[in-house]
Amino acid sequence: MNIKKAIAPVMMLSALSASMAVVSEEAQAKQPNVVVIVADDLGSYDLGFHAKKFQQAENAPTVISTPNLDKLAEEGVELTRFYTSPKCTPTRAEMFTGRNTIDMGIQYSTIYPWEQTSVPLSEHFMPESFQEAGYDTAMIGKWHLGHTYDRQAPNARGFDYFFGHLNTNGDYFKHTVQRAPDLQRNGVTAHEYFEDRPEFNPDLPNYGPFVLSHEAVEWLTHERTNKNNNKKNPFFLYVPFKAPHSPLQAPEELITETDENGTPWEDDNRATYAAMVTAMDTAIGEIVEELEAQGEKEDTIIMFFSDNGGMIGSGGASNFPLKGKKGLGYDGGIRVPAIINYPKKLKPGVNNQFMSAMDIFPTFATATGVEPLNTKEFAGEDLWKEIKKGKTKPREESLIYGSNDVVGDKHHFAVIRPDGMKMVQTVRTTFEEQEITNELYNIIDDPSEAANLWGTRPQLQAEMQEELTEWRKRRPWAGGISKTVPQAGWRAPADWAVELKLRSSNLQEDAVVESGSIDNIYGFLNEVDNAGALFFQDLKYKKAGVGVLKYE
Repeated sequence: MNIKKAIAPVMMLSALSASMAVVSEEAQAKQPNVVVIVADDLGSYDLGFHAKKFQQAENAPTVISTPNLDKLAEEGVELTRFYTSPKCTPTRAEMFTGRNTIDMGIQYSTIYPWEQTSVPLSEHFMPESFQEAGYDTAMIGKWHLGHTYDRQAPNARGFDYFFGHLNTNGDYFKHTVQRAPDLQRNGVTAHEYFEDRPEFNPDLPNYGPFVLSHEAVEWLTHERTNKNNNKKNPFFLYVPFKAPHSPLQAPEELITETDENGTPWEDDNRATYAAMVTAMDTAIGEIVEELEAQGEKEDTIIMFFSDNGGMIGSGGASNFPLKGKKGLGYDGGIRVPAIINYPKKLKPGVNNQFMSAMDIFPTFATATGVEPLNTKEFAGEDLWKEIKKGKTKPREESLIYGSNDVVGDKHHFAVIRPDGMKMVQTVRTTFEEQEITNELYNIIDDPSEAANLWGTRPQLQAEMQEELTEWRKRRPWAGGISKTVPQAGWRAPADWAVELKLRSSNLQEDAVVESGSIDNIYGFLNEVDNAGALFFQDLKYKKAGVGVLKYE
């Protein structure tokens, strides 16, 4: 409404006042920026401020220096009961959609380079809502949500700007996956970062975490679009680091012999892992410093968390004192370090609210006043009031997670009830039999999951088994699990960004898009979105009992 030209009668003013009355406090104020920073395979113990809580405990591991994340936690809110999926891809998918990944067919799956799957294209992504609300949106880092067609890539899923990797598990110096370049800027390979290319600029920081912080600062400084008469829009910046995921690689000058207390690292893996975490912390500090220099820090919601628990042993991480590791249903695999920092609205403190990655989209929508444009119902909950007021509330439903072993014949599950009772289930399946092992813990009183209570609560156990069975049945029959061995004849592309363009140019999708069945041509058939599409397949598999656990 142009106030200078408007003649506002009393009725119009009354209507305007009434409409303003229902607008949230956050929406009336200047919309805050949002920066989401995600670590990859970070151990729950491996932030300095967190490790120091356990330094007097017996067998406490060495401490990794993370001064920048320590400061964000000190000035913000530490979320002590933040849960994710046990693996990478599902966590990122549930964060972006606010939905349960079992319904998307990707709960168990990590997308390997030879797979053509992605989050179904019928799913709405959080940055799409922010984009529609006038935010500038950018992603700097690791995607891992689909790498075969343009429609699966970040620029088609809500991001104005994308710099980073489509895949995971790449070389931190060469920026390759399966020996092929996988570092791009908006669909074009970033040649300047490859040492074997004549375009390489030796003055650029070429180690993975520093590449991402350099590019994030560049975007904040130079690349942001100015759509509103040269006035800066609020922005949504997503920075998912690959660190400290394997391969364990760090510049030699960053690898020390001891931790900050003078204690020798447990082994070489721990030493290199520590250098990777510290490098990531330094990179995060550079991004926060730029926000401060631009005067944006006070108006920015910064959230940091890990996509799953750390890989202990050969991976160098520690989840002490939690049990388990990445991929498992114990809290060491799914309860991760998390921080939210927003100086203008949040008082420093600790919040013990049970929260999941699914809650980020609905919570941030309320925090920013952005209208979520998803048409499928959220599984996550809006917890902004609890975070803002430092309170907790019981979750409406249990948190349920599952994963399959990268190598082996096991599935791992966890059912976490709102009261803190937790079932952990391991399912070993062979051609001849299925072996099920159940455990029960009270993770409020026993966060280390040391006392197995299975057998003491038969009614509760039966209810939790039924919850898990019903949850597993929701998986679309065409939904994938990890395919850890490539199909015969598969070869990595010469260049991942170029391959994406080539595959997309050969895809005829217009007719399918018009029919509203876009998922089908990308290998997604499910009984939720396409009720009759898999009738015969469903009939065959359901009669055989495939995919559904039987407890009797």
